[in-house]
Amino acid sequence: MRTVTFKSVLEGVAKLKGVDPATMNATDKLVWTEFINQRVAEGWEHEFWPEATVLEQRLFRDTYSAENTYAAPTAAGASEVYFPATDQYFQALQATTGNDPAVLVAGLYQVDYAHWALSMDSYSGAPWAANTQYVGGVVGTPGTIVQNPADGRFYMCLSTHLSGPAFDPTKFAILTPFERYISLDQTGQTPIGTVHQLTRTNPRTNPRFPGPLTFLVNNKGILPAPLCGTKVWVEFRLRCPVFDSTVWSSTEANTPGQIRYRPDTTGECYLALLAGTNLVPESSPAYWQKIDMPAVLERFIKRAAYADSLREDGQTDKAMAEEQNAYAQLYRASDVALASQGQYERAAAQVY
Repeated sequence: MRTVTFKSVLEGVAKLKGVDPATMNATDKLVWTEFINQRVAEGWEHEFWPEATVLEQRLFRDTYSAENTYAAPTAAGASEVYFPATDQYFQALQATTGNDPAVLVAGLYQVDYAHWALSMDSYSGAPWAANTQYVGGVVGTPGTIVQNPADGRFYMCLSTHLSGPAFDPTKFAILTPFERYISLDQTGQTPIGTVHQLTRTNPRTNPRFPGPLTFLVNNKGILPAPLCGTKVWVEFRLRCPVFDSTVWSSTEANTPGQIRYRPDTTGECYLALLAGTNLVPESSPAYWQKIDMPAVLERFIKRAAYADSLREDGQTDKAMAEEQNAYAQLYRASDVALASQGQYERAAAQVY
Protein backbone atom coordinates (compact mmCIF):
# COMPACT_ATOMS: atom_id res chain seq x y z
CA MET A 1 0.00 0.00 0.00
CA ARG A 2 1.24 3.47 -0.83
CA THR A 3 1.32 5.48 2.36
CA VAL A 4 1.93 8.94 3.75
CA THR A 5 2.86 9.75 7.33
CA PHE A 6 0.31 10.54 10.00
CA LYS A 7 2.34 13.66 10.74
CA SER A 8 1.89 14.98 7.19
CA VAL A 9 -1.89 14.61 7.46
CA LEU A 10 -2.14 16.14 10.94
CA GLU A 11 0.07 19.06 9.92
CA GLY A 12 -1.93 19.40 6.69
CA VAL A 13 -5.09 19.98 8.73
CA ALA A 14 -3.24 22.53 10.85
CA LYS A 15 -2.06 24.43 7.77
CA LEU A 16 -5.58 24.53 6.34
CA LYS A 17 -6.66 26.00 9.66
CA GLY A 18 -3.95 28.62 9.37
CA VAL A 19 -2.03 27.20 12.31
CA ASP A 20 1.75 26.77 12.28
CA PRO A 21 2.28 23.01 12.87
CA ALA A 22 5.11 23.87 15.26
CA THR A 23 2.66 25.68 17.54
CA MET A 24 -0.11 23.07 17.63
CA ASN A 25 -1.22 22.50 21.20
CA ALA A 26 -2.19 19.15 22.72
CA THR A 27 -5.91 19.90 22.55
CA ASP A 28 -5.79 20.75 18.85
CA LYS A 29 -3.86 17.57 18.13
CA LEU A 30 -6.35 15.49 20.11
CA VAL A 31 -9.41 16.97 18.42
CA TRP A 32 -7.98 16.98 14.91
CA THR A 33 -6.79 13.38 15.34
CA GLU A 34 -10.35 12.38 16.17
CA PHE A 35 -11.59 14.11 13.03
CA ILE A 36 -8.86 12.36 11.03
CA ASN A 37 -9.87 8.95 12.41
CA GLN A 38 -13.52 9.53 11.52
CA ARG A 39 -12.64 10.53 7.98
CA VAL A 40 -10.14 7.72 7.51
CA ALA A 41 -12.91 5.27 8.41
CA GLU A 42 -15.35 6.92 6.02
CA GLY A 43 -12.91 6.91 3.13
CA TRP A 44 -11.71 3.40 3.93
CA GLU A 45 -15.23 1.97 3.76
CA HIS A 46 -16.18 3.94 0.65
CA GLU A 47 -14.65 1.38 -1.71
CA PHE A 48 -12.68 -1.82 -1.85
CA TRP A 49 -9.49 0.06 -2.63
CA PRO A 50 -7.14 -2.30 -4.50
CA GLU A 51 -4.21 -1.43 -2.27
CA ALA A 52 -6.20 -2.23 0.87
CA THR A 53 -7.90 -5.39 -0.42
CA VAL A 54 -6.30 -8.78 0.20
CA LEU A 55 -6.94 -12.23 -1.25
CA GLU A 56 -5.98 -15.22 0.90
CA GLN A 57 -6.84 -18.89 1.12
CA ARG A 58 -8.26 -19.73 4.52
CA LEU A 59 -8.99 -22.80 6.62
CA PHE A 60 -11.85 -23.24 9.08
CA ARG A 61 -9.49 -24.16 11.92
CA ASP A 62 -5.81 -23.80 12.75
CA THR A 63 -3.43 -26.37 11.28
CA TYR A 64 -2.47 -29.21 13.59
CA SER A 65 0.91 -28.97 15.31
CA ALA A 66 2.60 -31.88 17.09
CA GLU A 67 4.05 -29.35 19.54
CA ASN A 68 0.68 -28.09 20.74
CA THR A 69 -1.34 -29.53 23.60
CA TYR A 70 -4.99 -30.02 22.71
CA ALA A 71 -7.60 -30.09 25.44
CA ALA A 72 -10.22 -32.77 26.01
CA PRO A 73 -13.69 -31.94 24.68
CA THR A 74 -16.38 -30.46 26.91
CA ALA A 75 -20.05 -29.70 26.46
CA ALA A 76 -19.01 -26.17 25.44
CA GLY A 77 -16.82 -27.29 22.53
CA ALA A 78 -13.88 -29.30 21.26
CA SER A 79 -10.27 -28.77 20.20
CA GLU A 80 -10.54 -28.88 16.42
CA VAL A 81 -7.69 -28.88 13.91
CA TYR A 82 -6.95 -29.18 10.21
CA PHE A 83 -4.58 -32.01 9.24
CA PRO A 84 -2.89 -31.24 5.88
CA ALA A 85 -1.74 -34.80 5.17
CA THR A 86 -5.33 -36.00 4.78
CA ASP A 87 -7.01 -32.65 4.02
CA GLN A 88 -9.50 -33.27 6.84
CA TYR A 89 -10.64 -31.71 10.10
CA PHE A 90 -10.41 -33.55 13.41
CA GLN A 91 -11.49 -33.02 17.01
CA ALA A 92 -9.55 -34.24 20.04
CA LEU A 93 -11.22 -36.99 22.07
CA GLN A 94 -8.96 -36.46 25.07
CA ALA A 95 -6.10 -34.19 26.09
CA THR A 96 -3.25 -34.97 23.71
CA THR A 97 0.20 -33.77 22.63
CA GLY A 98 2.22 -35.21 19.78
CA ASN A 99 -0.38 -37.77 18.68
CA ASP A 100 -1.09 -37.03 15.03
CA PRO A 101 -4.78 -37.23 14.01
CA ALA A 102 -3.88 -39.81 11.36
CA VAL A 103 -0.85 -42.08 10.97
CA LEU A 104 0.63 -43.97 8.04
CA VAL A 105 -0.17 -47.68 8.09
CA ALA A 106 1.06 -49.71 5.10
CA GLY A 107 1.30 -46.52 3.07
CA LEU A 108 -2.21 -45.28 3.89
CA TYR A 109 -3.31 -42.78 6.50
CA GLN A 110 -5.45 -44.24 9.27
CA VAL A 111 -7.26 -42.10 11.86
CA ASP A 112 -5.96 -42.40 15.41
CA TYR A 113 -9.35 -42.92 17.04
CA ALA A 114 -7.73 -43.34 20.44
CA HIS A 115 -7.09 -39.57 20.48
CA TRP A 116 -9.03 -38.04 17.60
CA ALA A 117 -12.32 -38.27 15.73
CA LEU A 118 -13.13 -36.98 12.27
CA SER A 119 -15.02 -33.70 12.46
CA MET A 120 -18.47 -34.15 10.93
CA ASP A 121 -21.55 -31.99 10.49
CA SER A 122 -23.56 -34.48 12.54
CA TYR A 123 -23.19 -37.82 14.31
CA SER A 124 -25.44 -40.80 14.89
CA GLY A 125 -25.50 -43.80 17.16
CA ALA A 126 -27.77 -46.01 19.23
CA PRO A 127 -28.94 -44.78 22.62
CA TRP A 128 -26.61 -45.74 25.45
CA ALA A 129 -27.79 -48.80 27.41
CA ALA A 130 -26.76 -50.47 30.63
CA ASN A 131 -25.04 -53.86 30.68
CA THR A 132 -23.75 -53.42 27.13
CA GLN A 133 -20.29 -54.02 25.73
CA TYR A 134 -18.77 -50.88 24.24
CA VAL A 135 -15.52 -50.73 22.26
CA GLY A 136 -12.87 -48.04 22.52
CA GLY A 137 -11.25 -46.52 19.46
CA VAL A 138 -7.86 -47.52 18.10
CA VAL A 139 -5.88 -46.59 15.00
CA GLY A 140 -8.08 -47.28 12.00
CA THR A 141 -11.19 -48.26 13.98
CA PRO A 142 -13.49 -45.77 15.71
CA GLY A 143 -14.93 -46.35 19.13
CA THR A 144 -18.61 -47.07 19.52
CA ILE A 145 -20.76 -43.97 19.18
CA VAL A 146 -23.74 -43.71 21.51
CA GLN A 147 -26.37 -41.12 22.31
CA ASN A 148 -26.42 -40.14 25.96
CA PRO A 149 -30.08 -40.12 27.07
CA ALA A 150 -29.28 -37.52 29.74
CA ASP A 151 -28.40 -34.74 27.28
CA GLY A 152 -29.26 -36.16 23.84
CA ARG A 153 -25.71 -35.65 22.57
CA PHE A 154 -23.44 -38.19 20.91
CA TYR A 155 -20.29 -39.64 22.47
CA MET A 156 -17.48 -41.90 21.26
CA CYS A 157 -16.22 -44.67 23.48
CA LEU A 158 -12.62 -44.20 24.68
CA SER A 159 -12.02 -47.49 26.45
CA THR A 160 -13.56 -50.91 25.95
CA HIS A 161 -15.87 -51.78 28.84
CA LEU A 162 -19.12 -53.35 29.94
CA SER A 163 -21.47 -50.53 30.87
CA GLY A 164 -22.84 -50.26 34.36
CA PRO A 165 -26.22 -49.00 35.52
CA ALA A 166 -25.42 -45.34 34.63
CA PHE A 167 -23.61 -43.58 31.79
CA ASP A 168 -19.92 -43.14 32.70
CA PRO A 169 -18.58 -39.92 31.10
CA THR A 170 -14.98 -40.90 31.91
CA LYS A 171 -15.22 -43.71 29.35
CA PHE A 172 -16.66 -41.56 26.56
CA ALA A 173 -15.75 -38.35 24.75
CA ILE A 174 -18.44 -35.92 23.68
CA LEU A 175 -18.62 -35.27 19.92
CA THR A 176 -19.15 -31.70 18.72
CA PRO A 177 -20.81 -31.19 15.31
CA PHE A 178 -18.40 -29.32 13.05
CA GLU A 179 -19.28 -25.74 12.12
CA ARG A 180 -17.60 -24.35 9.05
CA TYR A 181 -16.66 -20.79 9.81
CA ILE A 182 -13.64 -18.58 9.27
CA SER A 183 -12.74 -16.54 12.30
CA LEU A 184 -12.00 -12.90 11.53
CA ASP A 185 -8.89 -13.30 13.71
CA GLN A 186 -6.92 -16.44 12.89
CA THR A 187 -3.55 -17.37 14.32
CA GLY A 188 -0.74 -16.08 12.11
CA GLN A 189 -3.15 -14.65 9.52
CA THR A 190 -4.09 -11.15 8.41
CA PRO A 191 -7.04 -9.84 10.47
CA ILE A 192 -10.13 -9.70 8.24
CA GLY A 193 -12.06 -6.47 7.83
CA THR A 194 -15.04 -6.38 5.43
CA VAL A 195 -15.44 -9.43 3.19
CA HIS A 196 -15.69 -8.76 -0.52
CA GLN A 197 -16.19 -12.29 -1.81
CA LEU A 198 -15.70 -15.98 -1.03
CA THR A 199 -14.74 -18.44 -3.76
CA ARG A 200 -13.80 -22.11 -4.02
CA THR A 201 -10.76 -21.37 -6.18
CA ASN A 202 -8.37 -18.46 -6.62
CA PRO A 203 -10.30 -15.81 -8.62
CA ARG A 204 -7.07 -14.28 -9.88
CA THR A 205 -5.77 -17.46 -11.46
CA ASN A 206 -9.23 -18.76 -12.37
CA PRO A 207 -11.22 -15.56 -13.09
CA ARG A 208 -13.83 -17.18 -15.33
CA PHE A 209 -14.92 -19.96 -12.97
CA PRO A 210 -13.77 -19.16 -9.42
CA GLY A 211 -16.79 -20.83 -7.84
CA PRO A 212 -18.35 -17.93 -5.91
CA LEU A 213 -19.89 -18.80 -2.56
CA THR A 214 -22.67 -17.06 -0.69
CA PHE A 215 -21.88 -16.38 2.94
CA LEU A 216 -23.12 -14.98 6.22
CA VAL A 217 -21.20 -13.07 8.87
CA ASN A 218 -22.01 -13.58 12.54
CA ASN A 219 -20.26 -13.43 15.91
CA LYS A 220 -18.11 -16.45 15.04
CA GLY A 221 -16.89 -15.12 11.72
CA ILE A 222 -17.64 -15.92 8.07
CA LEU A 223 -20.04 -18.80 7.39
CA PRO A 224 -19.79 -20.04 3.80
CA ALA A 225 -22.49 -21.88 1.90
CA PRO A 226 -22.61 -25.69 2.27
CA LEU A 227 -20.44 -27.89 0.06
CA CYS A 228 -17.64 -25.34 0.08
CA GLY A 229 -14.85 -27.88 0.61
CA THR A 230 -12.08 -27.82 3.21
CA LYS A 231 -10.63 -24.45 2.20
CA VAL A 232 -11.95 -21.26 0.63
CA TRP A 233 -10.47 -18.10 -0.87
CA VAL A 234 -11.42 -14.91 0.94
CA GLU A 235 -11.07 -11.48 -0.62
CA PHE A 236 -11.41 -8.83 2.03
CA ARG A 237 -10.66 -5.29 3.01
CA LEU A 238 -7.92 -4.82 5.59
CA ARG A 239 -9.06 -3.38 8.88
CA CYS A 240 -9.29 0.36 9.03
CA PRO A 241 -6.26 2.00 10.64
CA VAL A 242 -6.69 4.11 13.77
CA PHE A 243 -4.29 6.86 14.87
CA ASP A 244 -3.42 8.62 18.11
CA SER A 245 -1.52 11.84 18.79
CA THR A 246 -0.19 10.59 22.15
CA VAL A 247 3.58 10.77 21.89
CA TRP A 248 5.65 7.69 22.75
CA SER A 249 7.69 7.98 25.95
CA SER A 250 10.73 5.93 26.93
CA THR A 251 9.49 5.81 30.53
CA GLU A 252 5.97 4.60 29.82
CA ALA A 253 5.13 0.94 30.34
CA ASN A 254 3.31 0.14 27.13
CA THR A 255 0.55 -2.47 26.90
CA PRO A 256 -0.76 -4.32 23.84
CA GLY A 257 -3.27 -2.29 21.86
CA GLN A 258 -1.83 1.11 22.73
CA ILE A 259 -1.12 3.52 19.88
CA ARG A 260 1.77 5.93 20.15
CA TYR A 261 3.05 8.73 17.89
CA ARG A 262 6.67 9.44 16.86
CA PRO A 263 6.57 13.04 15.60
CA ASP A 264 10.29 13.76 15.87
CA THR A 265 11.54 10.66 14.04
CA THR A 266 9.33 8.87 11.51
CA GLY A 267 6.16 10.93 11.91
CA GLU A 268 4.23 7.67 12.16
CA CYS A 269 1.90 6.04 14.67
CA TYR A 270 2.63 2.56 16.03
CA LEU A 271 0.46 -0.14 17.58
CA ALA A 272 1.86 -1.96 20.61
CA LEU A 273 1.85 -5.72 20.06
CA LEU A 274 3.48 -6.76 23.34
CA ALA A 275 4.04 -5.21 26.74
CA GLY A 276 7.35 -3.40 27.16
CA THR A 277 9.17 -0.26 28.27
CA ASN A 278 11.72 1.87 26.40
CA LEU A 279 11.44 -0.13 23.20
CA VAL A 280 11.72 2.33 20.32
CA PRO A 281 8.77 1.60 17.97
CA GLU A 282 10.55 1.99 14.64
CA SER A 283 13.37 -0.32 15.67
CA SER A 284 11.35 -2.89 17.67
CA PRO A 285 9.10 -4.65 15.13
CA ALA A 286 8.39 -7.54 17.49
CA TYR A 287 6.78 -5.08 19.91
CA TRP A 288 5.40 -2.38 17.62
CA GLN A 289 3.60 -2.36 14.27
CA LYS A 290 3.54 0.76 12.10
CA ILE A 291 0.05 1.99 11.30
CA ASP A 292 -0.21 2.88 7.62
CA MET A 293 -1.97 6.04 6.46
CA PRO A 294 -3.32 5.33 2.93
CA ALA A 295 -1.98 7.76 0.38
CA VAL A 296 -5.05 7.31 -1.83
CA LEU A 297 -7.19 9.01 0.84
CA GLU A 298 -4.74 11.73 1.87
CA ARG A 299 -6.44 14.68 0.15
CA PHE A 300 -9.92 13.62 1.22
CA ILE A 301 -8.88 13.12 4.85
CA LYS A 302 -7.18 16.49 5.14
CA ARG A 303 -10.04 18.43 3.58
CA ALA A 304 -12.78 16.52 5.40
CA ALA A 305 -11.08 16.82 8.80
CA TYR A 306 -10.59 20.52 8.12
CA ALA A 307 -14.33 20.79 7.35
CA ASP A 308 -15.09 19.11 10.67
CA SER A 309 -12.91 21.62 12.50
CA LEU A 310 -14.70 24.49 10.79
CA ARG A 311 -18.05 23.06 11.78
CA GLU A 312 -16.84 22.76 15.36
CA ASP A 313 -15.93 26.47 15.23
CA GLY A 314 -19.45 27.32 14.09
CA GLN A 315 -18.42 28.12 10.48
CA THR A 316 -21.18 25.97 9.02
CA ASP A 317 -21.34 27.42 5.51
CA LYS A 318 -17.59 27.28 5.03
CA ALA A 319 -17.56 23.75 6.46
CA MET A 320 -20.14 22.60 3.90
CA ALA A 321 -18.10 24.05 1.06
CA GLU A 322 -14.92 22.38 2.28
CA GLU A 323 -16.75 19.08 2.75
CA GLN A 324 -17.93 19.20 -0.85
CA ASN A 325 -14.33 19.78 -1.86
CA ALA A 326 -13.30 16.78 0.24
CA TYR A 327 -15.86 14.50 -1.40
CA ALA A 328 -14.72 15.67 -4.82
CA GLN A 329 -11.23 14.47 -3.86
CA LEU A 330 -12.67 11.14 -2.69
CA TYR A 331 -14.64 10.54 -5.89
CA ARG A 332 -11.62 11.50 -7.98
CA ALA A 333 -9.50 8.97 -6.07
CA SER A 334 -12.20 6.37 -6.64
CA ASP A 335 -12.29 7.06 -10.38
CA VAL A 336 -8.53 6.78 -10.66
CA ALA A 337 -8.11 3.69 -8.48
CA LEU A 338 -11.22 1.73 -9.44
CA ALA A 339 -13.37 2.86 -12.35
CA SER A 340 -10.44 3.32 -14.72
CA GLN A 341 -9.39 -0.26 -13.97
CA GLY A 342 -12.87 -1.74 -14.28
CA GLN A 343 -12.90 -2.67 -10.59
CA TYR A 344 -15.74 -0.48 -9.36
CA GLU A 345 -17.83 -2.61 -6.99
CA ARG A 346 -18.88 -2.76 -3.35
CA ALA A 347 -19.35 -5.51 -0.81
CA ALA A 348 -22.53 -7.53 -0.43
CA ALA A 349 -23.06 -9.90 2.48
CA GLN A 350 -25.87 -11.00 4.73
CA VAL A 351 -25.27 -10.28 8.40
CA TYR A 352 -27.17 -11.58 11.40
